[in-house]
Amino acid sequence: MAVAIVGAALFVPDSRAPRARRLDPVGQVLTALVLGCVVYAIIESTSLGWTSPVIVGLLAVAALGVAGILGYEPRRADPLLELRLFRSVPFAAAIVMALFALCGFGAFLFVTTQYLQDVRGLPPVTAGLCLLPVGLPVLLVSLLAGRIVGGRGPRPLASTGRQAGTTLGVAISGTVIGPAAAPGGSAFTNAAHGVWWMILALGVGVAALGLVSTGRWASRTALRAAALFEWVDAPVRDQSP
Repeated sequence: MAVAIVGAALFVPDSRAPRARRLDPVGQVLTALVLGCVVYAIIESTSLGWTSPVIVGLLAVAALGVAGILGYEPRRADPLLELRLFRSVPFAAAIVMALFALCGFGAFLFVTTQYLQDVRGLPPVTAGLCLLPVGLPVLLVSLLAGRIVGGRGPRPLASTGRQAGTTLGVAISGTVIGPAAAPGGSAFTNAAHGVWWMILALGVGVAALGLVSTGRWASRTALRAAALFEWVDAPVRDQSP
């Protein structure tokens, strides 16, 4: 982490925006409220049931939070979430693909870690070393993907989709295998089948979104969305007398 911090300070360029964006505390609170309510509802649904007043109330609060975001963010000059960007199919698809991919990856890491420790009886350090090779292709693919996207199109700031996807992936997989965690053995592996099917479905979704978001129609939506922000790249006129 220390090396990453120093490297970011030395090599990651600052924003090219002419001014710093203003904070959006209302948008931050609404976003955290929506994600927190949805994740907590998923986690507690196993013990309380989806028809429980608590779960229904949490989902209702999340829906109100979404409505608040849709009504509040477009009125801000510096919104936390620029909703007009979602008129671009490539941008919207990139966000959803990041959510799907990290949801599957988070579920994979969670279930595999539980399997190695609770079923196979490995200590945490050994289980971590078994998963260490998974990070190597992620590192290599990330570098390659960054160059491809940077050279062929705009790079979305999809970090929110990644974080939300990881959180949802862990929550959903924990809900699926939670009742089978204590018995372990075949009960755990049988319950994990649902997680693997979910990961497969997410992978198919990523592939489908990749195909849809790279066609001519998607490119036209990106151009129309970019036209809404032409003032950002417009040169500053000389106001001197």
